[in-house]
Amino acid sequence: MSSSRIKANPQAASMYLKVVFNAEIEKEKKGDPNITKWFLIPYHQENHWILYVLDLRRGCAYIFDSAIGSNRENSAWGILCLAYQVYKFNDGICPNRATMQGLKGFHVKCAQQVGAHECGYYVMKFMHEIVTLHHNTDERLDNAYTPRNAPYTDEEIDVVREQWAKFFTTEYLFT
Repeated sequence: MSSSRIKANPQAASMYLKVVFNAEIEKEKKGDPNITKWFLIPYHQENHWILYVLDLRRGCAYIFDSAIGSNRENSAWGILCLAYQVYKFNDGICPNRATMQGLKGFHVKCAQQVGAHECGYYVMKFMHEIVTLHHNTDERLDNAYTPRNAPYTDEEIDVVREQWAKFFTTEYLFT
């Protein structure tokens, strides 16, 4: 998701999320055990990447932002809140269905970049940590995620680069 696409066509972004969330509602109604625990939504705005992790059943959005003191205007939040309301009022499983309470945002204490260009790697690293280390947790993600202020080391970023290069090569170049 990106601020430029939201500004160009906000209905397209909200419609995409509506379709995804309605598919989740259908899985819930059928008793499908493979309901999605978290939706990982990388978001790009003003030359910076942020990761939103939506937990529909708790009504929570966890925000992973690697920029120290980031105070950007956020075009995504309204779209995410609107999509959550659609999910909620279309019988999605959530704790506050009977109230007007909306999506709650929680900033997660995560690694902070020191330069101006590493944010994309940080978002990929956050996603990797979430799906590999926290996929079995029943806690809220902001409680389960290990707090960290220190930046990732060059070696940690290199691992992300290598994983991405291997995935891209395997999936797209040699298929």
